[in-house]
Amino acid sequence: MNAFGLPDLDEDVIDVAHIERLVDDWIERLQALRSQVVGWLAADFPSLRVVDRAPVPLHQAPMRRAGLPPRDMPAFEIHGGERRIMPFLPKGLWIIGGNGRVDVIARDAAPTLVDRSEPLAPQADWRIYDSRLHVRGAPWTREYFDDLIRKAVA
Repeated sequence: MNAFGLPDLDEDVIDVAHIERLVDDWIERLQALRSQVVGWLAADFPSLRVVDRAPVPLHQAPMRRAGLPPRDMPAFEIHGGERRIMPFLPKGLWIIGGNGRVDVIARDAAPTLVDRSEPLAPQADWRIYDSRLHVRGAPWTREYFDDLIRKAVA
């Protein structure tokens, strides 16, 4: 197995069940991220809410090689009244340097959240990358999130 939890390229056998577990785990981590954002908003910004968006299809090469159908990645955005403040858009599971990626679009920032956890780890290790703010691999924290929201609603 390689760092992505996939068979090495010279292995002929694709473990379909393992690929399915990785995809299921990714969907669960995205749902947990959404729940975390809902909780942080409720505590610190009760006038804002999370609104689900159309899901983003996931059908990356490992899934295609295993003959698996596309899956839906949950996407959401933060709203204040009818105003969209900040979308969270999952980009994919198999990425270089991480275990999944979510793009966030904020007023003066465009952070990318990368899960740096190992495949099938018990919990995500979300890290922030944002060239506009010169942030590279800082932990995804409530303080960082609150700061993004404050700037977005200012």
